[in-house]
Amino acid sequence: MFADESFDPSSEPSKQDAMADEFMSAYEKGGEPALAKAMGISDQELDQEITEYGMEHGLHADDDRDDIIQGVIEQMIDNMDEGNAYVHAVKKAKMNGKKKGDKVDGPDGDEITLEKDQKTPLGEFILSYYDKEAGEFPKGETAILTMVEKDYGNEFIEPAKQFITKVYQVTEEYREPETSPEFERMRELAGLR
Repeated sequence: MFADESFDPSSEPSKQDAMADEFMSAYEKGGEPALAKAMGISDQELDQEITEYGMEHGLHADDDRDDIIQGVIEQMIDNMDEGNAYVHAVKKAKMNGKKKGDKVDGPDGDEITLEKDQKTPLGEFILSYYDKEAGEFPKGETAILTMVEKDYGNEFIEPAKQFITKVYQVTEEYREPETSPEFERMRELAGLR
């Protein structure tokens, strides 16, 4: 009976499919907290991923939540695959004696240079989310602090809070009071008075 059966590896689910099924199952059983735990990220990080995915794909986090969750799961699995392939290529190159500055073939066929990742300075990172015209962080301070925690670590949260406070103080110092004679003259010239 078993002699007639053959094993077809292509009929087996891929590692990515199995992981996607695991993530979806966790989400269906325990909602977003269970999904975050299965993915190995915090609830806040998952919420940030949901927000960013929705914004990038024109989906609303309330109305299109299930579509966004599915997209976040697929994106997370794709990122894991890309990251693993890159890490494997770098590890293999280092085992073969390659050092910082050496060029090696990357997982996608492109040439990569071995180097230590250079992080964007914290202040520059925070300011990249600041809207100078509106004088605010459109995503909100909490979202910025969550991204700082994710990209830089817990020890940078307090300095980031202080930096955000300083940004608001500097903005306020340079903002012209709306009752100044210059402002009143501008309103008059603009026909708003």
